[in-house]
Amino acid sequence: MPSSVIRTVAYDRARFELTVSFASGKVYVYSLVPAAVADGIAAAPSEGAYFNANIRDRYPYRQLRADRPAAPASSGLSLREALKASHEG
Repeated sequence: MPSSVIRTVAYDRARFELTVSFASGKVYVYSLVPAAVADGIAAAPSEGAYFNANIRDRYPYRQLRADRPAAPASSGLSLREALKASHEG
């Protein structure tokens, strides 16, 4: 079942790092996460509930970035369209 709180989850088995992207746009990397815990969130019926019970406040973390939609361009063009137009002229 898709989570309304968690957008994506990725696990780096070599580094024991779990990257969690939230619906709010915030992205965190949790360190020292065992593979079994990472496998558990992937298999959980509710990623949000599993995260709260087994990951939040249990592992060191750092915030990577906040993914936020870009503000609309004043010209009405999307950022991609504006960049394309700037390279064509």
